[in-house]
Amino acid sequence: MFNWASIFTEMPVLDEIGATLGRQLSLPYLPGHLQTIAYSFGVFTMIYIVSALTSPFIAPGTYPKLPRRTKHSWNVHAVSMAHAIVIGPMAAHRLLTLPEVGSSEKAFGWNESMGLLHGIAVGFVWDTIESVLAQVEIGFIIHGLACTLIFGLSYRPFMAFYGPSALVWEISTPFLNSKIQRSFLGRKLSHIFPRLCFSSLVCLLLNKQAKCCDHSYWIRYLDKLQMTGGPLQAINGFILLGLFFTVRVCYGLYMSFDFFQTLLAVHGSIPIGLTLTYGLGNIALNVLNLFWFTKMIAALRKRFQKGDPGANLPNGNTRATKKFRSE
Repeated sequence: MFNWASIFTEMPVLDEIGATLGRQLSLPYLPGHLQTIAYSFGVFTMIYIVSALTSPFIAPGTYPKLPRRTKHSWNVHAVSMAHAIVIGPMAAHRLLTLPEVGSSEKAFGWNESMGLLHGIAVGFVWDTIESVLAQVEIGFIIHGLACTLIFGLSYRPFMAFYGPSALVWEISTPFLNSKIQRSFLGRKLSHIFPRLCFSSLVCLLLNKQAKCCDHSYWIRYLDKLQMTGGPLQAINGFILLGLFFTVRVCYGLYMSFDFFQTLLAVHGSIPIGLTLTYGLGNIALNVLNLFWFTKMIAALRKRFQKGDPGANLPNGNTRATKKFRSE
C-alpha cells in the first residue's frame, strides 16, 4: 500500500539539491531544511490559488468586479496573513525558550529548532518574487531580498539566534495594511456596527503589511464610512501606531543594537561580504520600519486637521460618498 505521508517526508531530489547547494554556498545546515523551504513555497502558492478559486464564492458581490491587479493583491493578502499567523507565534515561542548565550554563540551557534522557523521564512521568498513581478514599490522588494539573504545565510550558521527576534516583528503584520481594496460594505451606511465587525474579520483574513505607503487599512476604510476624524478612527489609529512602534521600532532598534554588538565582535573572523550583507540588511529593515511609521503618522494626522478633515484625502468624506454612489 502506498504511503502518502512519504511524499512529505521523503524527497531524494530535494535532498540532493540541498546537499549540492550546501556545499557550493558553504551552508552546511541547509540540506536538512531545504524541504521545509520548498514545502513553504509550495504551500504559499497553493494558498494563493485557493484564494483565487474561492474568493468569487466568498465575496460574489465584490471579487468578480475587481480589476485583475486588485484581484491579485487580494489573493496575496491571504498568503501574507497565513505566513504571519504561522511565523509570528512560532518566533515568539522560540524567543522565549532559547537559552541565554554569549556573543560567540549568538554569532556562530545553532539550534535545530530554528531550522524549521528559518525555513518557513526563506520559503516566503515567494513574496519577494511576487513583489518583483507585480512591480511594487522598491522598498518592499528591498525588504524581501534583505530578509531572504539574512535568513538564508543563517544556515552557515551565522547570526541564527537573532532569527526569532526579527521574525517576531510579524506579529504586527495582521494589523497593518496593503493596497486599497474596494469597500466590503454595501452602498447604504445603515447598520454600520455589524458591517464594521464583518469588515474587521475580512481585514484580518486578507490584509498584508506590504505594498502601500499608508499602512493602516482602517484609517482609510473609516474615511469611506464618513467617520474621518472621529473617535473610532482615533482609537484605531493609535492602536495601530502603538503596536507598530512597540514591536517594530522600539523592540526592533533594541535588538539591532545587540545585533551590531555581536557583529562587530566577530567581524574580523568572517568575510567582509557577510558583514556588509548583515549590517546593511539590518540597517535597511530598520530604516524601512521608521519610514513606514512616519507615513502612518502622516496619514492619521491628515484625518484630524482643523476644518474638514476629509477634504484633502483621496478617500475622504466627500469623495468616499461619491464613490459609494458611483459603485
